[in-house]
Amino acid sequence: MSLSSTPHRSARWRTVGAVLAALALGCAVPASAVSPASFGPTPPHNPYAGPDGTATMHGDTGSSDTTPLAGPGAGTLSSSRTALASACPTVLVGADGYPVALCTPIFGQVPTVHLLDPADGSSLTTLKLTKGSLLGGVYAYIDDQDRLVVADGSRSLLRVGHHRNGEGDWTLRVDRSLSLASVIPEGDAVTGLAPDWDGRVWFATGGGVVGTADDSTGTA
Repeated sequence: MSLSSTPHRSARWRTVGAVLAALALGCAVPASAVSPASFGPTPPHNPYAGPDGTATMHGDTGSSDTTPLAGPGAGTLSSSRTALASACPTVLVGADGYPVALCTPIFGQVPTVHLLDPADGSSLTTLKLTKGSLLGGVYAYIDDQDRLVVADGSRSLLRVGHHRNGEGDWTLRVDRSLSLASVIPEGDAVTGLAPDWDGRVWFATGGGVVGTADDSTGTA
């Protein structure tokens, strides 16, 4: 049966088409054009991940590409911008509202974590990681303690937290590190990460290794 022969599916796809067309033309999308009741249900919240909609590259640990947050609306957007001289495909936000960006600088291409000011997007502090697989960084996520969970080029699973020092300035540091070298062959690298409902982190590598890591017990 084709989609067009099913009335409710046809109406849904007409709505999606109208929204995409409006976005392509740079037009404001009326709130009435998108009804939450038309889609769903959304995946359940993973207790070991940060807020749904902002903690992962694709919205949540179910990769639904949805968000419970409202869009910017039809008002005028701020024209301010921040130049980090980097490609930053991964910008995530924890429960405390501070964006964390994982970037690859144009020069040197050493993966760098930025803590951004939520008011203007400026970089408050940075932390360089061991250079390695691109996709290991792209599919990082924010955990339930607002830490960035990422695999670096040393085949280590890191939890990067942001903290204020005694002077009140922000710092980024590796709060926890677990080597995966015993289960990932040299030359291979993590390309995807996701937490499960028992607190473990599932990972997959470019070479086809799939496994779990539990940094609370130090096992992989």
